[in-house]
Amino acid sequence: MYITTAPQSYIRDHRAESRPLLQYPFSGSLRNAVRRATIDAGVGVRLPCRIGSRSEYGRSALVTGDAATRLAFGGLRFLEYADLECLLIIPRLARRVMALPTPPGHRLWSAVDTPSDDYIAKANEGWFDISSQGGLFGEDREFYVPVPIRRTSENEDYWWAHVHLEDEWDVMGRGSEAILGIASGRPAFAMLSLSGDTAVSGDVWEAQIGSVLVSGIRDVRGFREACRKEMERPKTSVFNRDAIGRWLKSVEE
Repeated sequence: MYITTAPQSYIRDHRAESRPLLQYPFSGSLRNAVRRATIDAGVGVRLPCRIGSRSEYGRSALVTGDAATRLAFGGLRFLEYADLECLLIIPRLARRVMALPTPPGHRLWSAVDTPSDDYIAKANEGWFDISSQGGLFGEDREFYVPVPIRRTSENEDYWWAHVHLEDEWDVMGRGSEAILGIASGRPAFAMLSLSGDTAVSGDVWEAQIGSVLVSGIRDVRGFREACRKEMERPKTSVFNRDAIGRWLKSVEE
């Protein structure tokens, strides 16, 4: 497992035994673990004071309990939804920025070969290292992850939930099984710093899993154009189109 400023540049080896970042607080079936996580999460959890500022995205559209339960399964404590008017990129674009060229020093990369011994634990360690070093979170261990806020027959809109990383967590394993990916060891997530300018994605490649961090999103070449193209897509929802427009206006003023 390695962390680099670009996929081609080897910097240093991180050994899984050097720091016990990962503990497994759950045992038994997924159903029983989720039930215990629901109790630990304290559902219903609080909503921010200005949630539902647009009538079509009111409180009834939010899936708070389900999101809190599934996040807790991976060791993420749900705190609140980000205000729907916050100047943040939409979750879909937080993953897309990873494919664009970044200035030197604005990308960190962690990858682990699969299958290999303890590859999920090593991938967890890599995610934690690049996230703490690159600015996804600070000492408070708080950041944003996307959760569904409204479902229709045509769209499922996602927005950001403010979470805290608990002392016991498993983002790449149980978290990816519950909400952050396709299955345990198959991450497919986006995360965003509270400042809104650093994103992390979890991904599966041909023979590896890992995570990528990009900082300084507003200055990534080609990203604003990608945002405009997303606004023009016929299938982009009104909610996403409005959110992108607000973010673009904030960075271009």
